[in-house]
Amino acid sequence: MRRFFVSPTQMAEDHFVITGKDAFHLHRVLRLGVGDVIIIAAQDGRTYRGRLVFVDSKRAEGKIEEEIEEKREPQTKMTLLQALPKGDKMDQIVRQGTELGLYRIIPVGTERSIVRYGEEKGRKKRSRWQKIAEEASKQAKRSLIPQVKPPKSLKEALLSDENDFDAGFVFWEKEQTCSLWQALKKAPSLGNIRLLIGPEGGLTEEEAKLSFEHGLQAVTMGPRIFRTETAALVAAAAILYESGDLGGF
Repeated sequence: MRRFFVSPTQMAEDHFVITGKDAFHLHRVLRLGVGDVIIIAAQDGRTYRGRLVFVDSKRAEGKIEEEIEEKREPQTKMTLLQALPKGDKMDQIVRQGTELGLYRIIPVGTERSIVRYGEEKGRKKRSRWQKIAEEASKQAKRSLIPQVKPPKSLKEALLSDENDFDAGFVFWEKEQTCSLWQALKKAPSLGNIRLLIGPEGGLTEEEAKLSFEHGLQAVTMGPRIFRTETAALVAAAAILYESGDLGGF
């Protein structure tokens, strides 16, 4: 059954509306029509089964028949502060991080980041990454699409929703004693977590100290050095495993 994401403004009581490229795709590509049943993901974690009552290439309307208990979203809301990597690695991080269950992604400019984006290019990149997140969410059959923020400085990213997290971790190569596993065991809650991953050259001492000042704890992921695009995915997977969100628990 095909899945479509809709915003709160596209829903009213027991009806929904799909417009734009999604309506075109529904009508012209998937060849869905009146009477067909689809899944509606409402961007608040809830999903519904809906039946189409009107369809053309610009607009589709339908009636919500029932709410579906899917429980596809992780119990832990993970916000990733990812230092901007080279090339198209950010595409990979957004795509696979979305599949894993990231809740929010904030691209971060750091001192050793090779990539630098001006305001206009940053907007274009953010739009691309948000589209990748949307496509990955559909593929993974998630109930919501992670929000990809515009690129920020490290300080701006650390200040974002600073008081809304139960725990935060910075993966720093100079930390040798406290593992992510140990830190997760001691965390008061795994409800809302944020993760800071540095660039290819690592974070500077000053950047690490800044993250400590904003409540992040330095942790290690073992004796091997991961690429920046690998570290983000390993960290997210480890947290999901610890919280029981990878299945089989």
